[in-house]
Amino acid sequence: MVGWNPRRTEPRSSSKHREPAKRPRRLSREAMEPKSASDIEELSTSECWGLLRTVPIGRIALHNDDEIEVFPVNHLVDGGTIVFRTATGTKLTLIGQDPTCTFEADEVDVAEQLVWSVVAKGTAEQLRGHEQITSSFDMEVPTWQAGPKPTYVRMTPTVISGRRFPVSAD
Repeated sequence: MVGWNPRRTEPRSSSKHREPAKRPRRLSREAMEPKSASDIEELSTSECWGLLRTVPIGRIALHNDDEIEVFPVNHLVDGGTIVFRTATGTKLTLIGQDPTCTFEADEVDVAEQLVWSVVAKGTAEQLRGHEQITSSFDMEVPTWQAGPKPTYVRMTPTVISGRRFPVSAD
């Protein structure tokens, strides 16, 4: 089978056939507060991975000396990892200095009146070597920012967690 990747746990649909992500109606900070702690649902690992597959953009947080830098990135889930593309620059430099990172994605479902957030903690590495690079040819990681993004980065989580809660009607 051409383009088969043993790390992928399920087939990925072509980005050409995906519907564009709908922008949710903007909600106030007060409207997004849970009514009570009992309204917060802790998500299973499987639910976290499933939700990460539904959104095209997340944020990667990297160490920069004593500070944290956060970058929005288009991503895809590849098996139990998160892959994004980038150009030479700050993200690659910081990953080279300290690969420890955190990835976060979230969404507000206005129709269902639910908010979810998934956080993955682990390490990131630039794909290198013949096998890693050729396996990346099958990954259709879209980019929203113009310009070439020839470098693939794989984030391998050691911990993944998520929460979902209703939007407050107050």
